[in-house]
Amino acid sequence: MNIEAGQLQTTEDSPSSSTGEFWSSLLRIKDSNDVYEPFVQCTICQQILSYDVKNGTNSLKLHVQNCTKKINLPKSTMPIDCYTNKITTVSYDDKRTVTLACLKYFAFDMCPFNSVHGDRFKQICQVLIDIVINMT
Repeated sequence: MNIEAGQLQTTEDSPSSSTGEFWSSLLRIKDSNDVYEPFVQCTICQQILSYDVKNGTNSLKLHVQNCTKKINLPKSTMPIDCYTNKITTVSYDDKRTVTLACLKYFAFDMCPFNSVHGDRFKQICQVLIDIVINMT
């Protein structure tokens, strides 16, 4: 059976026992004999999802919440890597220096609550600052 071929159709009718507001973002699917299929179509992303009222509809609710979050993101939101410089060449010595600083940091300051207050953390930061200064 196929929605596009007209064998199945969508309807805004939510199940009679449904109480969730999320159903307003879902279309139920029924066949040509008006028998409901165990599928719905999300009106936000157009994805077809399976469900069974007897087993609960929490996954449908979560899907609608996730789709709603995506459309509410401002268009100007960009991934963090768009704002960082992608340095393609880091010398072996610089990598080794950072690795050793990290090893000292983890070996000597093993308390996570104090991780930003330890001397080794400051050492890592200083090494990274020095590397950046040397690259420019």
